[in-house]
Amino acid sequence: MSLTHQTLTPPSLAARRQNARKSTGPRTAAGKRRVALNFLHRGVHGRSLRRSMRALGENPQEYQRLLAALLASHRPATPSEVMLVEDLAALRWQRRRYERARAGKLAHNLELLERERLRQAVEHYRTTQFETDAVRQSGLRWAPHSSGKFMEVVGLLHRIEEHIERADFSDKTRHLLQAVYGENPTGRGAAMLKLATDLAQPGPPLPWHEAARAALRIAVGEETHAVLLEHQSYEREQQVSSPILREVCLAPAQEEWRHLLRQEMAVDRQIERKIKLLMQMQRNRRAEERRTVGRVAKSKTKR
Repeated sequence: MSLTHQTLTPPSLAARRQNARKSTGPRTAAGKRRVALNFLHRGVHGRSLRRSMRALGENPQEYQRLLAALLASHRPATPSEVMLVEDLAALRWQRRRYERARAGKLAHNLELLERERLRQAVEHYRTTQFETDAVRQSGLRWAPHSSGKFMEVVGLLHRIEEHIERADFSDKTRHLLQAVYGENPTGRGAAMLKLATDLAQPGPPLPWHEAARAALRIAVGEETHAVLLEHQSYEREQQVSSPILREVCLAPAQEEWRHLLRQEMAVDRQIERKIKLLMQMQRNRRAEERRTVGRVAKSKTKR
C-alpha cells in the first residue's frame, strides 16, 4: 500500500469525518475565552509568568481571573482584539503592583517610625537610670522623668496622706517626705517637712495642731495634683505625638514616591489608549460585518 495514497473504506471515511468535527476547537464565546487563557498553563511564556508571579508573592490564579473577567467584559472576536485584552490585563496587573508598592512604602515608613520611637525609648530608659545616693540627695521628685518615677512619687505622697489621716507624724512620715524631696527640698517640700516636724513634737495636742495638720494635708494634695499634671504632660509628649507622626508618614514626599506616582499615571494612560483602540477595532469589525450582511442580502435579492 502506498504511503501517500490510501484507499479508505466508507466506514473509515465516516469515522474520520466524525472525529474531525470533534477537534475543531471551541465554538461558543465562553469556550473561546477559556482557550485564550491557555497561555497561562502551557508553553515557556506560561511557565515564566507563573514563576515570576510566585517570586513576587502573587497568585497566578488571581491574574487568570482578571483576564477572564476582561475577556468576558470586552468579548474579543479576533486574535488582534484578544491580544489587546491580554495587554489590558497585563497593564491592570502592573497597576495593582504599583498600588502594592505604595502600600508597602507607607507600611515601611510606619515601621521605621516605630523602630525610631523604640530606639528613643530605650535610650531614654538608659539615661533616666540614677544611683541611690543621687536620689537621696536630690529626692525622687527631681529625678529624670519617666513613667515609673511619677508613679513612685504619687505612691509616696499617698502614703504620706495616710499617715496624716492617722495623725502619725513619726520618723516614717519624715522619711517619706525626704524620699520625695531629698536633702534640699523646694519651698513646698520644706514647708511640709517643717509642719511634719512640728506635729511630731512630744506632748499633748495643742490648739494649733489641727490647723497645721489641715495645712499639711492641703500641701500634700497640691503636690500630688502637680505631679499628676507633670506625668500627663510627659505621657502626651511621649505618646500622643505618635499618631500625628503616623499621619505624616501617610503623605511622603520622597523622590521615589513621586517616581512611583508617575509610573502609575503612565500605566493609566496606556490602559486608556488600549481601551480606546479595542473599542475602535470592535466598531470597525461590526461595521464591516454589517456591510457584509448587506452585500449578501443584496446578492440574494438579485437572484
